Amino acid sequence: MATAEDRFRETLRSLFRADHSELDFGVYRVFNQKRAEVERFVDEQLADEVHEALRTSGEATVPEEQRDAVTRQVYDDLARFFDRYHDDGEVVTRRPAKQNATSPLRDGEEVLLHWANREQYYVKTADHFRYYRFAVGDVTVQFRLVDVPGMPAEEPEGERSLVLADDDPVSVDAEARACDVRFAYRRITEAEDQQLLELYNAQQTKSAQRKTNDRSTLVVAITQQILNALPDDAPWTRLGTRGEGEDRCPLHRHLDRYTAQNTSDSFVHKDLRGVLREHLRSFVQNDVLDFDALLEGTDARRALQLGRAEAVRTVGNRMIEALAQVEDVQKRLFEKKKFIVDTGYCVTLDHVPAALYDDILDNETQLDEWRELYRVDEWADADTDDLFSRAFLEEHSSIMIDTRHFDQAFEDTLLEHLSGRDEGLTDVVDGVCIQGENFQALNLLQARYRDAVDCVYVDPPYNSHSTDILYENKYRQSTWLS
Repeated sequence: MATAEDRFRETLRSLFRADHSELDFGVYRVFNQKRAEVERFVDEQLADEVHEALRTSGEATVPEEQRDAVTRQVYDDLARFFDRYHDDGEVVTRRPAKQNATSPLRDGEEVLLHWANREQYYVKTADHFRYYRFAVGDVTVQFRLVDVPGMPAEEPEGERSLVLADDDPVSVDAEARACDVRFAYRRITEAEDQQLLELYNAQQTKSAQRKTNDRSTLVVAITQQILNALPDDAPWTRLGTRGEGEDRCPLHRHLDRYTAQNTSDSFVHKDLRGVLREHLRSFVQNDVLDFDALLEGTDARRALQLGRAEAVRTVGNRMIEALAQVEDVQKRLFEKKKFIVDTGYCVTLDHVPAALYDDILDNETQLDEWRELYRVDEWADADTDDLFSRAFLEEHSSIMIDTRHFDQAFEDTLLEHLSGRDEGLTDVVDGVCIQGENFQALNLLQARYRDAVDCVYVDPPYNSHSTDILYENKYRQSTWLS
């Protein structure tokens, strides 16, 4: 049976993501460093620190013969406290309290309503792991999410999944002992779905075979696809070999984690240090200290209570500080201003100077887009032999050009023209579309639109199949913008 100390150690291993120790990128490098520091503290200093807190607390001393029992209580207290605030390696916000314990509001309010995660940033992690790297022995494997060129505007119905990107998605560098696996995040076709299901079922007993795919079956099938593309000798065979007592091979385990992280959301704490210290203080007061023993007990009972509380507080704060340092790194990365990688303008022809008309008429990409968007070939007055001309541009001033189809010189000339108008470029632009992360986009908009927006409807569930929605919910791609 696991002891209280074992439980505490296992909780710390989960908090510092010991099962992610093979990962060698991003914040996981920080986790690996901090986990090593915490393990050294637990192995070499924890017992001495607990015993020192118990040896003397205030003017009272914990009797020698009772220290082992109290030490076990301290480990149990620490395990119970940190168990409350982690879930699968993530630090989560919970406020459990001892029965009949009260938690008065800070400013005397009678009612305080707020989100449970108000102290955290919400991180949408559809692309949480665009790059994911791990090592098994001396072999390094990298999963990489790539954009898929030429995807049709109307994708097949259904949820998107991570699948291998192309006909040759696995690259092996035998000399460097490195493997690169490219993935795409898209909806899969019926043929692909059937092929992956057959690959999964081929590895199962008859009773375990499935009729439809889900994420777990796709992971098994794609794991086999990757293994089939790797050399069949050492050291590559280690990726498909189960360790003693394990039910999955390393490649399967990491691919499962990779796909799960790309379909889940997470949170980053704004002040994890302050939140956990406040909760630890409340925990010590409500769950560790016995005020009857403090007020009415003997000196020995008070010594036991104070020593136990001091040990829990001291060790707990050490662990909180280590966790907070890692979380602060993630917070700084999340809050860091992101670069604007591209800016484009969609402008109707009545705002375009006539000097640019020839460039427009020479741009087949723009003309093809007009044919697709406006169906100009079907207009009753369209002359299909010589459809586009200066006269056409002058007569259809509401047609829009997209600067992404033109070079920088064209865009500079257009912006110079718009900036020279009486209202200026800022007022000429009467609509803004931003593709990016919500937090960064909203911060970008604050300077111009502060106190100018009456209502914001954030993240409406377009194209959602989870619930019945009263408004139109079947738009595809960007058509809902129009």
